[in-house]
Amino acid sequence: MKRMKFLHRGIIAVLGAAALFGLFGCDIEEIINAAGGNVEAVREVTQTFELTGLLDLDVESSNGYVIVASAQTASVTVVAKLRSRGDTLEEAEQRVNAIKLELSQAGNSVMLRYRGADQAEDVRRHSGVSFEVTVPMQADVDVDTSNGAITLRGIEGDFNLDTSNGAIDLSDLVGIVHADTSNGRIDVNGFNGVLELETSNGAIDIDGAEAMVDARTSNGRIDFSGALVGDRHDLRTSNGAIQVTVPRDASITFDASTSIGSISTNLALVGDTEGRDWNAALNPPAMQTLNLRTSNGSIRIEGF
Repeated sequence: MKRMKFLHRGIIAVLGAAALFGLFGCDIEEIINAAGGNVEAVREVTQTFELTGLLDLDVESSNGYVIVASAQTASVTVVAKLRSRGDTLEEAEQRVNAIKLELSQAGNSVMLRYRGADQAEDVRRHSGVSFEVTVPMQADVDVDTSNGAITLRGIEGDFNLDTSNGAIDLSDLVGIVHADTSNGRIDVNGFNGVLELETSNGAIDIDGAEAMVDARTSNGRIDFSGALVGDRHDLRTSNGAIQVTVPRDASITFDASTSIGSISTNLALVGDTEGRDWNAALNPPAMQTLNLRTSNGSIRIEGF
């Protein structure tokens, strides 16, 4: 039988079987914005869910960050950080107390929800919720937020990550990643598996990867350092440089093109290495193809 623990500040009113929470009471942290004179009230809610199998975590929020990190545990611990602003502390308290938050479990699926559509208009305009979640080392994670960053650390699983106006930071992951942001960079440090990354305004930096890679940005540079796994890979940007660092003993065909910029390498490539369109192989016959495309930027290919 599953067991839940509630650690919280204030009083939680449970509304229905879906565990929809309205928060009331004191213990509000007051933060003064010196520039605008606004007051921010902050409340934390902590909950633990016990698991019997592989976790499926689903997080939805807005105006807040999401951090998911692993530990040696068979449970999920959630710290929800609720924030509201007002012209006075009393107004900020009223708004943070009125936030509706869903923390629920169905088997090994855990759902964390803060939806703007569920809030009163003044609460929606002045509030946001961030989540800090500790999970087992194996878990499938879906995160959908806006105006906030997403951070994942030390997990093996399938990951679907979506934010706008926020960065995505991934470290020490194993599995399959689909990550999408606008107006934010994507950083990957230590990864094994499949990477599908896209941002519209931001750089993409992949370091220490053994992966199949498809990385795309509109305005930003792309850096990749690691080993390619699989047949075909793509790094594409509209406005930015591309730098690739791969093992010198790898067998790769580089199909590289830039409209404005140069292409250069310190590797002994065989094939067409003239001008702004290259098609050349490292240690032919090549077993893999890496497509490199930029409109405004240079391409550099290096070995380690």
